[in-house]
Amino acid sequence: MTRLKSCILVFIIFFAFATDLFGAKKKTDSLLHLLKFSMPDIQKVNTLNLLSLEYRLINSQIAQQYAAQALQLSEQINYPTGIAQANENIAICNSLKGNYSDALIHFLLSIKFFEKSNNQAALSLVYNNLAEYVFINQTKITEANKYLLKSLKIADNLQKLEYKFAPIINLGKCAMLQKDYSKAIKHYSASLQIAKAVHNNNYIAIALANIGRIYDFKGDYENAISFLSKALNLSQELSNESLTMEALLYISEIYTNQKLFDIALEYIEQGIELSNKIGYRYKKIDFLLQQSIIYEHEKKFEQAFYCHKNYSLLKDSIFNDENQMRFMELQTRYESESRLKEIDVLTKDNETQNSNLKKNQIILAIISLLLLSIFVFSFFLYKAYRNKNEINTKLILQNDEIQQQKEEIQLYNENLKDLNLELMSVNEEIENQRFELSNQRDLLVTQNKDITDSIMYAEKIQTAVLTNAEKYICYFADSFIIFRPKDIISGDFYWVKKVNEYLLFALADCTGHGVPAAMLSMLGISFLNEIVARKEIVTSAGVLDELRNYITTSLQQTGRDGESRDGMDMAFCAYNLDTRELQFAGANICLYYTQNNVLQLMDGDKMPIGFYFTNRPFTNNVIKMKEGEKVYLTSDGYADQFGGPSGRKFYSRRFKELIESVLLQPMEKQGEIIKQTHIVWKGNHEQIDDILVMGLKF
Repeated sequence: MTRLKSCILVFIIFFAFATDLFGAKKKTDSLLHLLKFSMPDIQKVNTLNLLSLEYRLINSQIAQQYAAQALQLSEQINYPTGIAQANENIAICNSLKGNYSDALIHFLLSIKFFEKSNNQAALSLVYNNLAEYVFINQTKITEANKYLLKSLKIADNLQKLEYKFAPIINLGKCAMLQKDYSKAIKHYSASLQIAKAVHNNNYIAIALANIGRIYDFKGDYENAISFLSKALNLSQELSNESLTMEALLYISEIYTNQKLFDIALEYIEQGIELSNKIGYRYKKIDFLLQQSIIYEHEKKFEQAFYCHKNYSLLKDSIFNDENQMRFMELQTRYESESRLKEIDVLTKDNETQNSNLKKNQIILAIISLLLLSIFVFSFFLYKAYRNKNEINTKLILQNDEIQQQKEEIQLYNENLKDLNLELMSVNEEIENQRFELSNQRDLLVTQNKDITDSIMYAEKIQTAVLTNAEKYICYFADSFIIFRPKDIISGDFYWVKKVNEYLLFALADCTGHGVPAAMLSMLGISFLNEIVARKEIVTSAGVLDELRNYITTSLQQTGRDGESRDGMDMAFCAYNLDTRELQFAGANICLYYTQNNVLQLMDGDKMPIGFYFTNRPFTNNVIKMKEGEKVYLTSDGYADQFGGPSGRKFYSRRFKELIESVLLQPMEKQGEIIKQTHIVWKGNHEQIDDILVMGLKF
């Protein structure tokens, strides 16, 4: 029983690891650390197999060594599940190196042991891996489809959605190799839905890459690059080298078709470097062939010949005739052995059934004679004692009925007493709970009123501070301000002040919203007033640098774990009324401005005002403005709002297009249109953040 539990446990662990073939280095370090300690043999086998699983696409040679150790120990202790898993790991390592004959041997051994233990979940995975790593890689579509359908059937029987992803994605690959693109896109779309349903990023990346490949075959290069780039980025984040190489190869082929050879070569060089690193010879031949084709297009025939020579040598070493003959012989031997085994089982079953049938006929005859004898004897016995038994039976039944009625009445009376006592206790408890709930409700009402009154008073203070800034707005030719807090008080604020010949204005978005963010906003306004009063700060960037020092000092931010990470994003501008020069510095907020009635965008620095691990001085940007030019500033609340017909974000791109559409309108009219657009877009969705938009005309 202990052995059975261990078998089930190791398979569950292996399947979990199979969904993420390229785990972080922490996993391998932890497993290597475990091997240093004494442990039961079964646990050691499982650890060695897990190490092989982790290493097989990082370093297939090391992975095969761990699998070989697991196989040797499993055979010594007669551990079938360990033997099956070790053989599967060795098979995959061999296929990654192009040794398909050896791979087939170990796959078939793995299937044999999993079939013997009736481990259906493991069989589903092995059937898929056999089809993918051996038959698809050699474009043997008929054999691949046979094992993929076996894998899918088991997944359906087990009702495990995640088990269906791999065989469905590989059925798509088979359809694509047969140029049946409509069938392939059907499989890939189904696999993407499964990946999203089980929240597996590796699966999502694989599905995206294959959908991009279909667009490539259809000639839709723009969509192909889009899907493949998403897959490449996601696979690199996950350290999935196998999928990374697939995406690099596909993208290079698309750029080659578009005659963008330099870009294509960059992706090929990345792929060759990665395949050399992990010893993945099969994928390297694809990169070498593609590199040769590009050099031929560029008429660099010497480089093309060199690449094609390397490609041919590597391909011949993988796909030689001896390997192919050995592969076919092994496959035929396995299928013949399976058919003979099935015939032998059926023959034995038939013989057993015939023997059992004869025995059953003899037993049935004996039983029939015995039953007949018993029936005759019982009939005469019944006749002799019938009268006496009838009288005795009636008396017994009457006595039993009277006694039963008496007991039922007593039990009923006792139940009534217990029920009355229970009802009294329940009523008393309900009354106590009602009284307690009433007191708690009154307390909550009082507390809620006190909190609401405090927040409303805080709103008056914040409104007074912002109103103080509005008195400087008159220095602009025209303007609008859209201020819509998510809660009663806001973490967004605007600030305007005139100092000598400079008109200073800023827009900020503090961490979070509500009361905590509002407290940060008051702190920010206070610090700004103090900083601009000091004459040595002469640039917008200098103001942000100094404000960051104030914030990190006040909040005691040094970068240690557990400290506050609060801060704010801000755009700060200084406009010289004499020279019409505008200085701009941004902390995660950009500036929209016009030049000859054409909207321009200037990005701020990608760091906040607060502690940041790569703090550096903010950039001071200078723009020459003309009379009538405009600037626009916004917090991220407007662009991040969910809404519209699909319930998606508004996004910065749509915000920029909105400003361009109203650019020639009066500023007040622009503000109304921008405000109304937000209301219509939001619809019935909840406002997710504070919203602040400023538009100023010089």
